[in-house]
Amino acid sequence: MNPEKLDFKTKIISIIMAFIVAIFLFIYVQTQKTQSTTSTDNSRQEQLAATKSTTINAPLKLNGNTDKYFITGYPQKVKIRLEGPAALVTATANTLNFQIVADIANRPTGIHKITLREQGINKSIHYQIMPSYVTINIQARSNRKMAIQTDFNKDSIALGYEAGQPVLSQDTVEVTSAKTEIEKINQVVAKVNLPNDAKTTFSQDVIIQPLDQNGNIVNAVVNPEVIHVRLPIKEMPHKTVKIKFTQDGQGVAGKSYSFKSNVSELKIYGKKDVIDRIDTLAVPVVVNGVEENVQRIIELPEKDGIKKYGQKAIPVNIIVKNSSKK
Repeated sequence: MNPEKLDFKTKIISIIMAFIVAIFLFIYVQTQKTQSTTSTDNSRQEQLAATKSTTINAPLKLNGNTDKYFITGYPQKVKIRLEGPAALVTATANTLNFQIVADIANRPTGIHKITLREQGINKSIHYQIMPSYVTINIQARSNRKMAIQTDFNKDSIALGYEAGQPVLSQDTVEVTSAKTEIEKINQVVAKVNLPNDAKTTFSQDVIIQPLDQNGNIVNAVVNPEVIHVRLPIKEMPHKTVKIKFTQDGQGVAGKSYSFKSNVSELKIYGKKDVIDRIDTLAVPVVVNGVEENVQRIIELPEKDGIKKYGQKAIPVNIIVKNSSKK
């Protein structure tokens, strides 16, 4: 056979085989695309067909003249159960693109039972509001401007230190509530939460509390609700003095008394001009009815100008002897 003819036939066969392979590849690719598209469409259809239910907390909105009236008794949030297409339920729960409303428009003062309703939930979603209604109290609104009182635990201040005049970011607040509640308010208080053993000036943002005469919190809105308080704390003037025990009372006839203690000196705190004049502190010991040696815990006497002692009481041994006097 002619070699040239053989080579020509070989080329023709190769071309035909390459064409056949190309056709098979094209058919395979198109088949895969069709299957992928079908799978995606099926997945989308399954997602749209799938249902989901969930329960979330949603804010409660009052629809009415809240500037004229003071409304109490309603929760800030209510539960709502959503059920429907999974994608819609998920989007609604995540965005909260709806409202739960209590309509109080044109309601007179008094206590009312209000049915809650929704605004903005997709019609494809079934819902249930829990609770379905709220009981609210509508009262005439009243305002009152009041001076702020500060309060703190003096026992939290370290021994030998004292608090100065509190410095407030503002001295008054406006209190808003129902007229009957406003009349109950005795004072508005900023309670400073001091750390134990406080020795330095303390600053804190403090919530203002409207209180009645018994110290109970009154239902009212305070504006501003929080103020800044700075409480100066400094060491008091102090001095160490000697202690002299003196007899208080006649005691038992025929007996004489003397006193001993392991405490001979004491630190006193107070006004500088007062403590500067004290070198010895007289501590009276009551001996009425004492017939034999005994140890007593003696409370230190109150004295003008002395605010604190280094310790609150002193152990004293009362020594009893027979007296030579008759």
